[in-house]
Amino acid sequence: LISSGEPTCSFGAPTTISLVSGANPASGVEAIEFSVTVSPSSATGLVTLSDDQGTLMISTLVAGKVSLPVYSSPSGGLTTGTHTITATYNGSATYQGSSATVNQSVQNPALAPTTTTLTSSVSPSSIGQEMTFTATVSPCCLPTGGVTFYLGDQTLNCAGYYLTQGKVICSTFGLWVSGSPQVPFAAGTYTIKAVYSGDSSYASSSSNLVTQVINPVTGLISLNTWSYRGGTGASEAALGEQVSLSVTVGYPGFSPGSSVVPTGTVTIYDGTAVLATLQLSSAGALLITSTLPVGTHVLKATYSGDTNVGAASSSTLTVTIWNPSSFTSTPNPSSVGQTVTFTLCGVPSNVTKGYVAFIIDGLASPVSISSPCTSDSVNWLIKGSHSVKVGLDDIPDRTVTTVSFPFSIIQVVN
Repeated sequence: LISSGEPTCSFGAPTTISLVSGANPASGVEAIEFSVTVSPSSATGLVTLSDDQGTLMISTLVAGKVSLPVYSSPSGGLTTGTHTITATYNGSATYQGSSATVNQSVQNPALAPTTTTLTSSVSPSSIGQEMTFTATVSPCCLPTGGVTFYLGDQTLNCAGYYLTQGKVICSTFGLWVSGSPQVPFAAGTYTIKAVYSGDSSYASSSSNLVTQVINPVTGLISLNTWSYRGGTGASEAALGEQVSLSVTVGYPGFSPGSSVVPTGTVTIYDGTAVLATLQLSSAGALLITSTLPVGTHVLKATYSGDTNVGAASSSTLTVTIWNPSSFTSTPNPSSVGQTVTFTLCGVPSNVTKGYVAFIIDGLASPVSISSPCTSDSVNWLIKGSHSVKVGLDDIPDRTVTTVSFPFSIIQVVN
């Protein structure tokens, strides 16, 4: 008797196995048919097909043979490269196991060529105007995958990416570059292209270059006035009174938070004379003046324009500067306890806001302004000489007058 485990011990009949690949090298897009033959043909049981990564398939011998299809693909199965394929007959109660190997080569698949074309819906366009770029991949409509739009070497951030019926559409109100704050490019000329990424059957391709021209947007400018008495839109001021001239520059659809903010200078004119040239800050500028002479002033503002926003001119507005004609007291001299009336005359009929401040010995007594004369009466003056001046206030309790008129009276009280 021979004990199990001795070198000469062998249980079951020996077998031989052969392994043949149906495609070597394989194209990378087909199923590879591996044929396994075990001799003698009466052998039964299982055959395992594996590669260096693990088991690929297990099947049962039929008359000593089995056919094992294995798929190859760049994304799964047998990937591109060389693989050691092993067929192992596991044996049975009657037959011994055996194995065979073959080196299987998988090549990159031959991809069908594609053509990508790119068009723009509008060129030239203006800043803020919607533009639509359409990429078309041929042949339609078998390729899958995505299209990326580029401005130079920067990627455009578009809502569209994946092919639909052979097309990808990128719609935008500006040329926004991904990976950075959404700031539209300045007016100018740009080159756009589209790149199709390809898929497992179709090769990638790049489009023609599309020249996109973006023109400056039409500029808009407004001029407004403000004074303490008149508020916004003041149309009159007294001589020496402070007047603010505010300028705002924008364009259709402009908002304070816009990415494109007008820069450059604005010039304010009084008729044909230049009052001031100011640098824009956050699309605005402000001139505060108290030196406008008496008379009617027709004011306007112009904007120089910049790369993105065109030059513009405002509509005109009129501001009238006036000065009172006289300041009197009656009677003068007066007696203690006698009523004295102070009168400012020469107030234009369109002046209705503010207060005339009669300032007696430094103490202001404000009275609502009226045309053509504004008066105030007092009876508390003590004996002596009193210095009386006159000015304007915008509110009755202002401690400092808005403007002081060049009048003064010495009121004598006996």
